[in-house]
Amino acid sequence: MALGCALEDRFQRTGLSIFTIGLLFFMAGVISYGCGAISSTPFPLIDHSLLHFDKLIHFNTLTAITWTHEHQHIHRVLRFAYDMWAFETVGIPILCAVIGDRDLLVRYINAILIANIIGSLIYYFFPSCGPASILHSSYFPHEELIVYPAYVMIHKALPLHDMLVPLIAFPSFHVIHAVIFCCALKKYWPINKPEWRIPLIALFIINCLLIISTFMLGHHYIADVFGGFVVAILAWACVGWLCPTKNTPCLTHHPKT
Repeated sequence: MALGCALEDRFQRTGLSIFTIGLLFFMAGVISYGCGAISSTPFPLIDHSLLHFDKLIHFNTLTAITWTHEHQHIHRVLRFAYDMWAFETVGIPILCAVIGDRDLLVRYINAILIANIIGSLIYYFFPSCGPASILHSSYFPHEELIVYPAYVMIHKALPLHDMLVPLIAFPSFHVIHAVIFCCALKKYWPINKPEWRIPLIALFIINCLLIISTFMLGHHYIADVFGGFVVAILAWACVGWLCPTKNTPCLTHHPKT
């Protein structure tokens, strides 16, 4: 990060890109440490309450994942969108650095950090393991089937064989990241540069599909999705208050007057 700051004065985009990569590694370390700290929460699981909410709005997770698996083309599209989360988490900040939009980079990173803090605190006081922990189906993704056993192992002080288990179900961090990204896209709407129009619209559609995939593939309850929306919008509003928007005409242009 120090090298990026030193280079930014003379080589703005190169320096900003190096700084961003260093910052991402730093964030990954902080978030990993935080997840380790909250994973041993002493509070009881709230999965039955989340499932009860789904029933109140007449949503059935087992029916949804069965239908998705019966339509393999839809399943592959939703799986692709869901897996895009990891690429976007790293790629979007780097893209902001490459196009030289420091303002959006700062807002995006801060929104993600604030959302992670809020979401982690929610998990600590209201932990959940996802639908696969209380429902039974062979259609649940493998990574969801190992969440509850991992939760039990952590609370019995047993060593985990897989350190990348997605423990947090409520709120959905996939939804949080997708909504924050869509909020960031709003800065460049309407898109006046034709070469950026298709890529940005495609990314917006992928993030909408990502949100749908969270409950259609069995990763989350509907309540997790609503929770993700609330946390993301709250985080973005906090950033709007802390970091007022600056006009950076990277993808849009305005006629001279």
